[in-house]
Amino acid sequence: MSDSDTVLVTQFESLGDNCEFGFVQRHYGAEPSGLLRWAFVMSFEGLLDGIVQGFAGIFEFRNLRPLAVDMVLDNRYKLGFHTNFRCKEVAHHWVFAQSKQERCPIYLEEIAKVKYLREKTLTSLRNGEKIFVYKRNSGMTAAEIRRLKKAIDTHGNNRLLCVVPEETVRDRGIRLIEGGVTLATIDRLASYKKVEDASYESWKKILAAVAGPWSHGSSARNPANGDSSETAEPVCCADELSLNSRGRADGTSALAEVLHSGVGELDEIDGKPCVVTRKGQMGFALFGPYRVYNPGTYSVTYRITVPRPDRASCSDNWVCCYVDVAADEGCRLLARAPVLGAALKTDESVVTLEFALPQAELLEFRVYATGVCPLIIETERSLFLIPVLGDAGDPGAMSVSIIAEG
Repeated sequence: MSDSDTVLVTQFESLGDNCEFGFVQRHYGAEPSGLLRWAFVMSFEGLLDGIVQGFAGIFEFRNLRPLAVDMVLDNRYKLGFHTNFRCKEVAHHWVFAQSKQERCPIYLEEIAKVKYLREKTLTSLRNGEKIFVYKRNSGMTAAEIRRLKKAIDTHGNNRLLCVVPEETVRDRGIRLIEGGVTLATIDRLASYKKVEDASYESWKKILAAVAGPWSHGSSARNPANGDSSETAEPVCCADELSLNSRGRADGTSALAEVLHSGVGELDEIDGKPCVVTRKGQMGFALFGPYRVYNPGTYSVTYRITVPRPDRASCSDNWVCCYVDVAADEGCRLLARAPVLGAALKTDESVVTLEFALPQAELLEFRVYATGVCPLIIETERSLFLIPVLGDAGDPGAMSVSIIAEG
């Protein structure tokens, strides 16, 4: 690490989607403060709204919800923040472990800090001196990138760097999408379970390439492709093209959001990414992605099976898991169904759940393991939404990254 590295990383400010870039800055000796450096973006739409609204009313006491042991969710913008509040899990839901009276003095300290950080970030957005960074493990569409640029430009003429894993796009490297917008691919982003495990050298190469005048629209070298002399051409991205987590450009509207796993282990079986739970493990094996859906009637599928060696000992009448669709951070169920062992004894077992959405809402889809037998829950082919009725559009298949909690 050198002083020049520290200077380099301080030219950038994080917009999310989590604190990985904050650790990159720390690794190179910089500790700049910003509203979103250590935040977790649970909804891309919430982030866009927050930026456009100048994060007005952020972290209001009435809008805070327990999110993890030491995290709260700002329910207005769907942003997770670390906190000195303490939370605990009761009946599979997070609740505050302190009374309202105990939380009030803590809140007064934290809201003062949040207001200070909000103003710092808004100042950066107004003066255009920082290059804003947004990364996402599951990739981004060109339309999303342009929407994010439009949002930050409501405050001034800003520069944007989006970083995605190289397997999520067809053309690897560092490319100019349009003036002030750069898309870079990286060999890997840290897992959501271990965000400090970043590919630091790769991050530094990207930042060094983008920090110059190229991000304003001039030419630059593309070190990721070994390009030391030629001008980097703007990347051609179709607005309707979505890229899934396996890098397939299929033209569908993929949900490039994050799924979580509360129990079980992340694994790959027969080439398929999945969550595997053991007998005796109870809890949400899959939940997320906290995305807003249009009104309509939907059918959602979950691909769940009992492992082959355990099928004979699994009774057909056992409730092996529950599948549901929930709103209001899991507090309100829109649909729920028990899943019996008899339905999970083939390699291609599919569980389907239909639900109606009278108004646009932020939803999560969940699989709750009862622990009576082991389960295999596919993460890439599960949660395929099909609009049945209404103006739902075509949500398509989820492009997922998995967070293993705890």
